[in-house]
Amino acid sequence: MSYSFLNFLLLIIIIVIIIVVFTIAFTYYYKICYYISDIADKAKGLMPRLHSDDETMIKYPKIFPFRSYMIKYTDFSEEMALLLGSVTRSAYNLSKNKESYLPEYLELIESIGRNGYLLKVTNYEEGNNIYILAYRGTTTIDDLCTDIDSVQTDFIGLNRKKSKNIKVHRGFYTYWDDSKDELKDLKSKIRGNDILIITGHSLGCSSAALSALSLSSYLSDVYIKLYMFAPPRLGNNEFIYQLDNLVPDNWAIINSSDIVPELPPVTLPTIGNNWIYDNWTHKILLDIQYGSILLNHKLSTYMCGFNIDLDMCPSEYPKWNREYIKIIKALDKADN
Repeated sequence: MSYSFLNFLLLIIIIVIIIVVFTIAFTYYYKICYYISDIADKAKGLMPRLHSDDETMIKYPKIFPFRSYMIKYTDFSEEMALLLGSVTRSAYNLSKNKESYLPEYLELIESIGRNGYLLKVTNYEEGNNIYILAYRGTTTIDDLCTDIDSVQTDFIGLNRKKSKNIKVHRGFYTYWDDSKDELKDLKSKIRGNDILIITGHSLGCSSAALSALSLSSYLSDVYIKLYMFAPPRLGNNEFIYQLDNLVPDNWAIINSSDIVPELPPVTLPTIGNNWIYDNWTHKILLDIQYGSILLNHKLSTYMCGFNIDLDMCPSEYPKWNREYIKIIKALDKADN
């Protein structure tokens, strides 16, 4: 028996073991998460913080900087990204029952689901209303367990009907599914000619994207814009196709040094299934290396990618390429 055959056989055995381990982990992830949560409760002081601690440094423009025609302009806006980054950081604060640091022109209307907050731009006199739905990212061990449950499930929108051929991340979908009734109630608040801007960071991007796709067909004549900071992969090719078709003004802002947007892997093999995750179509690529997995993923790091002069930004990075901001649109997807 040749060494090459033995090496090949060994490789096959290793691959099978990995697949079996992943399958067991996904099958029993609720029990695993229970034990992890129990351990975490007993050792909170040893657990690293999963979110930023610098939300108290949030600074907004003195006035709301956009008019309706500017919001409906479908090219990416760095100014819009900075504003929505601040709103999402306020969402983190709201989830911790702390001061939201909202400016006078933003009014908190209500919470949506486990991690969302609906805001309204006040004193807006253009005949339509502007709302912002912001989702914070991972802050608890339960949220982390949600991130791990990466097998796919059928997507069912607000109409309670299964969407044909759309498969999405089971953990993210289950997390978001609790908010369906609250999202349906938005029909009494947000109406024709209104504008709804949806944003989120990390885990919050999954809730934001699922809400955008669902509300796009549920709120007739409402213009929906979607900005996502550090989004993990969420669904298959059909999901991305439908999102691009129904919410063409969607943007995935990704730091090339951040590992989260590379998860789950494009191909996720388990016994009996081979889950496929498609990449986001409209991407804004940054290049920021902060020397740490957590720091590269922080929302404040992403905001510094658009404005290094913000108070929260350090004077320099181990690796910092401010000139590298690459925009990939739908027409460019085939070449990237």
